[in-house]
Amino acid sequence: MSRSPLAPASLSEKERQFIVAATLHADLSAKELGHMTGQREHAIRYIRDGLVSRGIIRPVYHMNYFIIGLNDFGIYFSRGSENSASRKRFEASLEKAPGVFWVAKTGGAFQYAVSFVTPKTHLLGDLFTRLRPSETGTHFEKCFGIRLDWTIYAPAYLTGDVKGRKRITLKASDSFVEIDDTDRKVLRVLSDLPEKPIAEHARVSGMNASSFSYRVEQLRKRGVIYGRRYMLNTPALGINNQRLLIVDRGLTAEQRTELFELCSRHPSVVAFLCCTGDWDFELRFESEFPGDIDIFCQLLFDTFGNGIGSVKTVQQLNVLKQISFPA
Repeated sequence: MSRSPLAPASLSEKERQFIVAATLHADLSAKELGHMTGQREHAIRYIRDGLVSRGIIRPVYHMNYFIIGLNDFGIYFSRGSENSASRKRFEASLEKAPGVFWVAKTGGAFQYAVSFVTPKTHLLGDLFTRLRPSETGTHFEKCFGIRLDWTIYAPAYLTGDVKGRKRITLKASDSFVEIDDTDRKVLRVLSDLPEKPIAEHARVSGMNASSFSYRVEQLRKRGVIYGRRYMLNTPALGINNQRLLIVDRGLTAEQRTELFELCSRHPSVVAFLCCTGDWDFELRFESEFPGDIDIFCQLLFDTFGNGIGSVKTVQQLNVLKQISFPA
């Protein structure tokens, strides 16, 4: 059966090749990316600048929260029926909440998704108080998990080629790196202005350029800053963006490894997270074809049978907030 994409293709083949090659490597030069894609250096610059100016990709800093002692909580919740004014006030309040570094409106099992990063787990209770509606009797449903490690993949579905697919993996650890207030200032400036040069970062931070550069270099060496990557504007391309929350009902250690490898080979899985809490694995699934998510879920059940307890599907509709380092 032939399939129709969600929207007319708006990317050329060369643009698709660039995005797959550059997504995890936004710091690479046009020359280096040219070697990876087989394209000329000037062509890479033209493609990159065009994608950025059209809002298709944007650079963000990829930071390792685990290594500085932060806990990463994923929270999915619904607040029931509210009028638009009340919902807008709530969303504005949520975006300003300390520790919240990603918020999206969602469809499916829940209305909202939140990523909450904090060194103090008791602050999770304060956040739940903020999330809960003030009206007595209003429906409120939530589930949350602690993310123990992240693996992020290049969006291979754009080209269909998973051979040599790149990925980044960050894991929770018992060893931590101490950072001071100046380091935190540097990380916040990089988070707020990822596309700006060091000179602009230094000006905004009130530091001289050499001191700012030194701090950035030390944070890179210590593993706090992994580097920059590109975020893909999936709504602008009509790409279906789903989150899958998978409950493990008895997978063996070998099957858990097999699940990871299956996802690593699948071009539409762009993130694989191991968690503990209300779910055990969290996947980010992107596809140009809406039916692909059902095919993938069936693949999971066919492969792992009763080892998979349940799969909740949450569609990402609109990102309200996204930063790289929480306030």
